Amino acid sequence: MSTAADGDEAIRMYLTANETNCPFDAVILDLDIPNGVGGREAIRVLRRFDPEVTVIVASGQPKNPVMTHYKRFGFSGALCKPFQLNELTALLDELISRS
Repeated sequence: MSTAADGDEAIRMYLTANETNCPFDAVILDLDIPNGVGGREAIRVLRRFDPEVTVIVASGQPKNPVMTHYKRFGFSGALCKPFQLNELTALLDELISRS
């Protein structure tokens, strides 16, 4: 598991991992990052580099259109914060088993 401060760093980490043959199974992006690149922007870049990337969007705004229609925005799944570890595990298991 790795963490990034914002979407730009997550993109760099994802690309580096792929280039070094140590790809991530999935990426979790926060929808909004104060003073940084959030999930909505980062997913566009990730999809350009890897159309098959598994990306979950997380947010404390359950009524945000990105959360209610996450597939339209390029995400594989969505988690409303706060979420429990078992919710994250179940979603990751489901998404990774599809790929």
